[in-house]
Amino acid sequence: MAIEHKFDLDRVATGIVGVFPTLDFFEQRLSLQLYRFLAEGQPVPPALLAERLSVPVELVSQVLNGWPGVFSDSQQRVVGYWGLSIPAAYESRHRLTIDGRRLSAWCAWDTLFLPQLLGQRAEVESASPTPGATIGLNSDARRS
Repeated sequence: MAIEHKFDLDRVATGIVGVFPTLDFFEQRLSLQLYRFLAEGQPVPPALLAERLSVPVELVSQVLNGWPGVFSDSQQRVVGYWGLSIPAAYESRHRLTIDGRRLSAWCAWDTLFLPQLLGQRAEVESASPTPGATIGLNSDARRS
């Protein structure tokens, strides 16, 4: 028997995002763009971020290197960032599927704010505290 609970994801997302460091306008743009690129399921080269934001790649690299929670592969492409990773870099017990792409979240809370932040529908599956059980969530965070 499935139990269905409804709660305000915007309120949850706001609370979670509230614990993040304060970002200036450029850092906010960079952060959101990085999440969007990671949600495409591929490693993100800093040059791609720089091009999208119309800034020098050195600025992007400097900011990324100063942030905790940024993980890169051997080619210096970002593969994980503040709660979201591509599965090839980090396979988690907490997963999101967005537009058919499987992604890894770092914890169960990340699965709640990331769809809202990205403004995309996501199917979420997390390990339950009950051994062998999973918890699922369909988040319809599409914006009109």
